[in-house]
Amino acid sequence: MSAVPTDIPVVAEPGSGRSEALPRNARIYFLLVAIATAAATLPFLARLQHTHEWIAFFILGSAAATAQLFRVQTPRDQAYHTAIVFLIAAAFLLPPELVALMGIVQHIPEWLKIRYRWYLQTFNICNYVLGSMAVWFLAHQILGWGAISDHTLRVAFAGLVCCVVFVAINHTVLGLMLHFARGHTLRETGLFELEHLATDLVLAALGVATYAFWQVNPWLIPFAIAPLVLVHRSLAVPQLQAEARVDPKTGLFNARHFAVALSDEIGRAADVADHGRPRPPARHQQLVRPPRRGRRAEGHRRRVPRPTPPLRRARAVRR
Repeated sequence: MSAVPTDIPVVAEPGSGRSEALPRNARIYFLLVAIATAAATLPFLARLQHTHEWIAFFILGSAAATAQLFRVQTPRDQAYHTAIVFLIAAAFLLPPELVALMGIVQHIPEWLKIRYRWYLQTFNICNYVLGSMAVWFLAHQILGWGAISDHTLRVAFAGLVCCVVFVAINHTVLGLMLHFARGHTLRETGLFELEHLATDLVLAALGVATYAFWQVNPWLIPFAIAPLVLVHRSLAVPQLQAEARVDPKTGLFNARHFAVALSDEIGRAADVADHGRPRPPARHQQLVRPPRRGRRAEGHRRRVPRPTPPLRRARAVRR
């Protein structure tokens, strides 16, 4: 999801029945992403012995690595991470050699905990590093731009541009990998839906706010990142709702789901009897009764008789 839903698995998990090897096009694309990441970072790594921003790197890197461990898995097999906040702040504050290391430090604890396959986590690292380096380049170009005299306005403009660029790179790079690895179109991945884009943009905007607080008063940063707790909990709500309706072993709807669906059906039937017009079905009912395929999916509609109001039905019986 990210929240950004940015860590969708590009290979099958054990026992899923899918092939675990990446297709040829996916391997070529993975190699191109790795080469682009190396080209963007290797020229700056020689500066590590002369850098002096290690304290800020330690603080932001530790925060990003900790946030990466608390991922939110969505019902659509996507994952959100709030670590974007600290990556954006680091891209504004740190030199490029440390920005390149942020993407690696961010993923190491998660890699040790979940044990992703090496190429999967390597791709995720390259994806985040590419986005972070793009943010660093644009931020320093815009902040040093003399066309905007007001410094605060330059910061705001740089933040807006960098947020959009980071989310665009992150989602596009991952969407193309899903296309080559699983054959999904960009639309089928859901990465470019407004909900997912807005979530990552909000997290990136909090990163810009963290940078601004760091420049004014670092002691105010906890107040800037405090909304992350609410963001994390709100992102977990859809998954909790799905877990309450689905049996974790079989993946089928449980008794609670069918009890709620039955109660709603009884209520809709009562509305038909009282008013001659049913209520619109709830979302969980739409999951129980998926749309049929065949003639109706091709545009043919089946006429459904309208329910007869009680008064009109009584008159018809008298006649």
